[in-house]
Amino acid sequence: MIRLKQLLVAVAVFSSATASAGQIGIGDFSGGETVTSFDNLGLGFTTATPLVFDGNTYTTDDGILRYTDPNGFDADCNGECIGNDSDLGWIDVVLGGTFDRVGARVGGASTSYNGLVDFFGVGDVLLGSVAFGNNAGMVFTGWEDFGGITRVRFNDTASNGLILHLDDFRFESDRVPEPGSLAMLGLGLAGLVVARRRKAA
Repeated sequence: MIRLKQLLVAVAVFSSATASAGQIGIGDFSGGETVTSFDNLGLGFTTATPLVFDGNTYTTDDGILRYTDPNGFDADCNGECIGNDSDLGWIDVVLGGTFDRVGARVGGASTSYNGLVDFFGVGDVLLGSVAFGNNAGMVFTGWEDFGGITRVRFNDTASNGLILHLDDFRFESDRVPEPGSLAMLGLGLAGLVVARRRKAA
């Protein structure tokens, strides 16, 4: 019985160690994720935060969120999008749960534009960051971590008098074990069968 417990613990540790974590692209989502497009919200050009969209809470460095139609900002929003209200500011999103994949289109209009997206896990531990910039428009930044993502901060790091733009915020959970984890579990169970047969003989 002790060996069985030891084997199960080893399989669990290996399974968690093989879980993927790191930067992802928009194509790494399943297609069934929740996407907050910020279209047709009916907000004013500036709105006080916090605001909740699709269960996630949005705040900014100065407590003001900008909201506009595609032509109101100088970036390529897909329909309407949001922005912070100050140069070198941020938009913080506290997720309404724990998710495995999170990302959004983010950026600005200037070719000198740059920023940093920080992804946080349970206990507000920094999981990793993705830098973006020198793009005339918006790019997708995303992160995957099967330990769970609970918060994202979009930071404007370009001192250029322009604000940060955010659109198509997406998130999903996918708690299906990886093939390597399933293989290890199968090997562990096969080992248990062999050990029991030896003991019975």
